[in-house]
Amino acid sequence: MKKNKIFLLICGVLAASLALSALIIFAANDALALDKSGDEVTLVLTDRTSAGALSKKLDDAGIIDMPHVFGIYSALRRKTSFEAGEYTLSRSMSYDEIYIALSGTREREQIKITIPEGMTTDRIISIFTDAGIGTREGFIDALSNDYGYGYIPQKPDDRTYRYDGYLFPDTYFFYSDSSERDVISKMLKNFDLKFGKNAAPDVDIDKCVTIASIIQREAYFTAEMGALSSVLHNRLSSSTLRRLECDSTVGYAWQTGKFEGDFLTADSPYNTYLYEGLPPGAICSPGLSALNAAANPKKTDYYYFFSKQDKTFVFSKTHAQHLYQRKKYGV
Repeated sequence: MKKNKIFLLICGVLAASLALSALIIFAANDALALDKSGDEVTLVLTDRTSAGALSKKLDDAGIIDMPHVFGIYSALRRKTSFEAGEYTLSRSMSYDEIYIALSGTREREQIKITIPEGMTTDRIISIFTDAGIGTREGFIDALSNDYGYGYIPQKPDDRTYRYDGYLFPDTYFFYSDSSERDVISKMLKNFDLKFGKNAAPDVDIDKCVTIASIIQREAYFTAEMGALSSVLHNRLSSSTLRRLECDSTVGYAWQTGKFEGDFLTADSPYNTYLYEGLPPGAICSPGLSALNAAANPKKTDYYYFFSKQDKTFVFSKTHAQHLYQRKKYGV
């Protein structure tokens, strides 16, 4: 009987520990906005509002998920009430950012930044600087810092930027005086939450990101990403067809340097018509669909593909079949 009681006691302690751990994780996610996104929400306070009433309003507006935790946060900040006014907030804002926006301690312009899938690192930098956030030189410097993600290797000699492919495409909210390091840190954290933490232990994340970037630039339709991924993986595993021969990688080579001669003969490690295997790094920032396709390729015997006028792919197993299909579709 005593053994049963001890067993039940241990089970109860373990259950309570797991519940407490889950609660802490949920609270941290809510407070830091680690895995949250959403559109802007206008919150109107018609009168001076207590921290408790504000917590409920924020919860009702869908900006936070744990009003009691925000109440504790407000108490720790010794903020008992908030001034009347109209405020622009979003779920992607941390408690600190919400506090600053509502407290009136500093007037800071908030800027909404959308990074589309398939953007190069240089283009992403331009999107931020065009919006008035940071400088190009500041971003170049921030991209040389280490942010503590062990699966991102040190920059290979031929890679343009160490974090090519890891600046996750999404909609973000930043203040106009956000530092370049803050921007890069938030985008890398978003990548880690959306893909890095969820990748299977046997997945080479850096290789996966590079493959996904090619998929992102080549495929027009998400439904075809898995089959295209299989072509790339099949070629990388082949003893005779090791060149990926993707126009998108050559296009990236031309974006990053000037080359003499024909487009396909550009002497660059990113030219997959000349060099075997993967290029030194990603050619753009891929979205989650491309990343998942790269990590989980469709099982096929395809080694060739081309795009028709309607932007759909035609896949082939052999070179002869590939030539026949190209002739058939007038490509």
